[in-house]
Amino acid sequence: MLTALLPRVAINSINIRYNLYAAELAGAEWAYFWGSVAPFTVAWLFSSRELAVRVVLWALMVVGGWVNFVLPPYLYYLSRKAGPT
Repeated sequence: MLTALLPRVAINSINIRYNLYAAELAGAEWAYFWGSVAPFTVAWLFSSRELAVRVVLWALMVVGGWVNFVLPPYLYYLSRKAGPT
């Protein structure tokens, strides 16, 4: 299984890097970073179970808190400001 996945990682890194550069979405250095460095950095961060759980829980607290406590009053304010239709 691992031998089937490893070549795909390198090929996808090359494809992403080339597509970012060819579409002029990034320069050569940034295309290299987003295509080769960033995916391996994110994968490395999530390779540890404890660190992955910690990151997911913090993201859940930030996003969940915003969605549950900030967004509803804001949407209510926008609906009252718009008035009856």
